[in-house]
Amino acid sequence: MVEVVVTGASGFIGRAVCAELAARGVSVMGVGRSADPEIRGVPYVRVAGYEEFRPPRNARCLHLACSTRFREGSMETHPDCFEAVQLVRAILHQGYDRVVLASSALVYGDHVPRPRREDEPVQPTGAYARMKLAVETEVLACRQTVARLSNVYGPRMQTGTALSDILQQLPDSAAPLRVRDTSPVRDYLYLEDAGKGLADLVLAEEAEGIVNLGTGIGTSVGELARQCLVLAGQADRPVVGRHASERISTVIVDPGKAARQLGWRAERSLVTGLKGMVEPRTQQALHAG
Repeated sequence: MVEVVVTGASGFIGRAVCAELAARGVSVMGVGRSADPEIRGVPYVRVAGYEEFRPPRNARCLHLACSTRFREGSMETHPDCFEAVQLVRAILHQGYDRVVLASSALVYGDHVPRPRREDEPVQPTGAYARMKLAVETEVLACRQTVARLSNVYGPRMQTGTALSDILQQLPDSAAPLRVRDTSPVRDYLYLEDAGKGLADLVLAEEAEGIVNLGTGIGTSVGELARQCLVLAGQADRPVVGRHASERISTVIVDPGKAARQLGWRAERSLVTGLKGMVEPRTQQALHAG
């Protein structure tokens, strides 16, 4: 029987993929630095550092553990990048049968207005994307697997994203809905679909190299806001961008390889996914009123 260790199991995506693996009857163990997320059927080990964990024999590892709070700076001396690289090196030498790294589509850069393929050159911008690419390099050098995820959204998503900012403003229906910039285009992947794709990848009999997980469909922040307003019954409410960009930032991935090799496709449409997140906000506002 395949046994899977998930690092960062208490995080947003970690919880989803642990639940997905457990639902499939897979022997899965969560490891993390935070409190036990209490996922049914998933034992959890809390560690001060992932390097101290000793995995079960012949286990596979889905490596999700990573902070997204990065300072901009030179990657040659960036402490966050150094720590991330050191961590993945330790994991790669812990004796796992396979390691799958959850990376980000941001490594492609945001200068190409079409879905990006795995064999294309990358042009990461920002500390987070450059760190992800540095960690990818370590994983690929060991002939292991990298999953490049598009923008994952869903319940319990982190704050500070364009979608979380939109959702927070829905109860105040009298004011214009304000976003930083309406023009950026992103590929929005629902949390459960991301969990299924990562589970498929770590359980695959043969998996190596880079695999995109996304929808292949781009949606601007402005359109994202308008869809949320329609679902909230606020279609006439204006959307205002505080800052306009000189160019349109675009990050979309081509999921064709995942479909061919894994039979995986994103199942949840953006409208369906947003509906499940908008309705609780509007119900909360109604009860508060």
